[in-house]
Amino acid sequence: MAEIGYGIAVKVLELLGSRTFQEIRLSVWLGKLKDVLKDAKNVLDEFQYIVLQKEVLKRNGSTSKKVSNFISSSNPLAVSFEMAHKIKGIRKRVDEIVAEKDKFNLAQGLEDRKLNMQERREMTHSVHPRNVIGRDDAKKQILDLLMLEDAGRNVNVISIVGIGGLGKTTLAKFVYNDEQVVGHFQLRMWVCVSEDFDVIWVIKEILKSALGKIDETLSLDWLQIRLRELIKDKKFLLVLDDVWNGDRKKWIELENLLVGDSKGSKILVTTRNSFVATIMGTTTTYNLKGLPEEDCMSLFVKLAFKDYVFNNIRLIQFWLAHGILQSPKDENVELEDVGDLYIKELLSRSFFQDVDQEDIWLYTFKMHDLVHDLALSIAKGECSVVTKKSTLATEVCHLSFLENGQEVTTQLEKLSKVQTIIFQIEQPASLLEACIARFKYLRVLDLSNSSFDVLPSSIGSLKHLRYLDLSDNHQATFRFRLQAAQFANFTAY
Repeated sequence: MAEIGYGIAVKVLELLGSRTFQEIRLSVWLGKLKDVLKDAKNVLDEFQYIVLQKEVLKRNGSTSKKVSNFISSSNPLAVSFEMAHKIKGIRKRVDEIVAEKDKFNLAQGLEDRKLNMQERREMTHSVHPRNVIGRDDAKKQILDLLMLEDAGRNVNVISIVGIGGLGKTTLAKFVYNDEQVVGHFQLRMWVCVSEDFDVIWVIKEILKSALGKIDETLSLDWLQIRLRELIKDKKFLLVLDDVWNGDRKKWIELENLLVGDSKGSKILVTTRNSFVATIMGTTTTYNLKGLPEEDCMSLFVKLAFKDYVFNNIRLIQFWLAHGILQSPKDENVELEDVGDLYIKELLSRSFFQDVDQEDIWLYTFKMHDLVHDLALSIAKGECSVVTKKSTLATEVCHLSFLENGQEVTTQLEKLSKVQTIIFQIEQPASLLEACIARFKYLRVLDLSNSSFDVLPSSIGSLKHLRYLDLSDNHQATFRFRLQAAQFANFTAY
């Protein structure tokens, strides 16, 4: 019945020529692509496992009873045949997916995305004062900076820096439309930059903001001439909103065009990254803080999630287990160091906050609510919290168990792609055995704060397992460390 209902819905959407239908088809296609890439990664891991297995046998001797019992001695010919069959199947699926690509006119889709970005950039720059809460002091300070004359420079750069969702853009709009600003500057321009800091594009957007429209066919030389003519002898305010560019050369190229003859001009930048503010030669940085408690408590009570504390070592091990970290070009750099650089980059971009340095190697941090919501939105059905009443999507890859019981175990029967399991409360050995038996692609198994006296022997069949957390479960930790020591690419806690 479900298949029939879906078929009817598809036909209706086809008849309507709906753009929504095209988006659904593309979403399904992308899902297939993601699935085959995951399966290809699993096959590569199995191949690596076989290579490591041979190395262990060679190193310890093929007659070693202990090793031969612990490591499966499958028929090499059968293993080779099985691997060849899996690779052939993946190649076939990839070919089918590639053949479907042309149906979606992806080049046109890219143009649509550009148009959508353009629409977003052309949104009104006005904001009603009653929609701005708790930013009066911030507005006054930014206004004072804009009105301040600097005898040493024609153009000053003022940066508003803060994490996503604090209201940097709203504050900039609030200031941009203030009567003092309108009367003080002869020319005001607004450009939403985002990640694509292409100098030619930015110049065009500045001209469009001031003039309404321009000749899109103008060369770079003519664009530069028009920009210099536009700002000549004028005290201007240019807002560059949501800047991500970390290339100082690009900024200098643009800055050289903006240094006019009229003193008192200002460039107001909003950015999440303090490094961006630095490379733009900021004369003054305004670090935007959170709202006062009385202004945001009701919002906090409604939306806050922010109690979980990450630590850098554990997070890096998770990334290692899932193959997220990119291999460094320098052979002397460890993958753990790459992971640490990832975290510091995220910290600099305000994806993490509340850093607490416990010692030289270990530090903790939290995730902002908005970033958490964004992560959940991107992950969609791939991450789920398991309770007795939860509904799990078949494509789920990462599970966190908050309850136990038969209802929980039953929900696992339709799943097959799980790679991460985290037990947040005490779970019976039967559930662990069920997970090991069903999920052959497990990479992360967190059994911390459990009381397993003995782990199931079947755990040795998990070829893809890279991270096992047995902290605060000391007996199992000791026993399993003796076994795990014989494997490469494996971390046990």
